[in-house]
This record gives sequence, structure tokens and C-alpha cells, in this order.
Amino acid sequence: MYDKYRDHFLKMYEHATDNHRRTFPHHVMVVTKWAEKLCDLYPEADREVAVIASLFHDLGHFIDGDTDHAIKSEIAAKAFLEKEKMPAVKINKILHAVRAHRNKDVKPNTLEAKIVCFADSASHMAAEVYLNILADNSKADTLAKIERDYRDLSDFPEVKQELEPLYHAWKNIILSFPDDFIELLPK
Repeated sequence: MYDKYRDHFLKMYEHATDNHRRTFPHHVMVVTKWAEKLCDLYPEADREVAVIASLFHDLGHFIDGDTDHAIKSEIAAKAFLEKEKMPAVKINKILHAVRAHRNKDVKPNTLEAKIVCFADSASHMAAEVYLNILADNSKADTLAKIERDYRDLSDFPEVKQELEPLYHAWKNIILSFPDDFIELLPK
């Protein structure tokens, strides 16, 4: 059902130049799996909106420019969805979820946007993302990202609780990671 959306993400991904972007197909599939899990727990959510937004939330990483990737993702998603003749109401819901996935300048105010925000943050805890961040940033910056991700799990406290052991584990890993080995992390 979502093949054309997944294929569009993978087509955009082909233009990736940054080595960290090698992890994006896995990241996006983990985000999508979390979104589907939350849709199972909250059947009133529009699964199509949540899944498509999960697939498109990071498209902006593959578009040149200094603009925040969430904004570029929103623009790219809009162009594709309009070309596909998706109804405007559905497009707007997807675009909000894409733009709000960082819980930064636009806050998630729909169930589907909250699902995508949660799914993105949960995916970081369920993969090697924090080591990728540490490779290019300080321990303090990496720990701050872990804290933001943990905050973004708050809309679904019963599922957040499942991730609490990973939250503590990642904090301990980053705090205890040997400083003289950080430079050896893949960049």
C-alpha cells in the first residue's frame, strides 16, 4: 500500500552524499515500524497519514541548502503528494506531521503528528544514531539530543516507559565512551 511512498524516499536517498546518510533507510524503516505500532495502539489515528509522514519526515536531509531539514522535507513531501493527486486534507495532515516531527518550531498538534514525533525519537533509541551524533559532536551535545528525544516520548507515557531502559543505557554509553576513541567512530 505504501510502496510508492517508500520508493520515493529511496529515490531521494540515492542522492545522499554524507556518510551518516548511509543509515537513513534503516532509520526511516524503524520510524515507520514505530508509527505502525502506535497506530495499532491508537486505532483512531489515520494510519496512512502517520506512515507516509514517517517515510517522508527526513527527505530534507537529501536536499541542498541551509534550511532546517523539516522545512525542506515538508516542501518535498508537498510536491510529491500534490503530483500524486492526494486529497488536500490528507496532504495537510501529512505535511503537519512531517514538519512537526522535530517538536521544534512547529509542535505536533494532531495524533498522527505526535505519533511521527514519538516514532522518530524512539527510533534513535533503538539504533546507533547517538554514536553517529557523537562522531560529529561533543558528549554534551549528544546527551542533550538524548534528553530532547526522551522528552518527545511524553505524549505516549505507557510506551515511553518501555524505552526508559534504553534511555538510561544510551546516557551511560555516551558518558562512559572513551574520549580518545570518539575520533575512530565512522564519520
